Amino acid sequence: MVKNEESFKKDAYHLNALDLLDEINWFEKVLQTRLKLYFGEECEYESIYDIEPPQSDEKESVFYEFIQFYQLSFSERLILVLALLPHIALQLLDVFFIKTTLKDRGVTEFGGLKGHTIAVFANWRNCSLFIGRQRLK
Repeated sequence: MVKNEESFKKDAYHLNALDLLDEINWFEKVLQTRLKLYFGEECEYESIYDIEPPQSDEKESVFYEFIQFYQLSFSERLILVLALLPHIALQLLDVFFIKTTLKDRGVTEFGGLKGHTIAVFANWRNCSLFIGRQRLK
């Protein structure tokens, strides 16, 4: 269908989608690392801050232009992706609805709430603070 493959590769929507996917994959790696550190599991990183975010120097998407223009920090990028996830990759947030074995309820620090019929994220601040906080040893 596409006659000019180069123009397709340069399409703004396509570039944003590819770069958002890179950012989501980075976020997922940070989140999994944070959970391993929190629960004391074996982990290849000592801190989530050891995980480099995707480099935006060579990117052409509007998404990365935004990151570069505002010079977003590691934490700001995490919060940006966290805010976008309910709209583009909601399933990544399912991990926050795990239950503790001691009390058979959700972990309050994560920020998720489970109602009678639906689980929702009511406290994004707690969730972002949990991800960014380091556990003291």
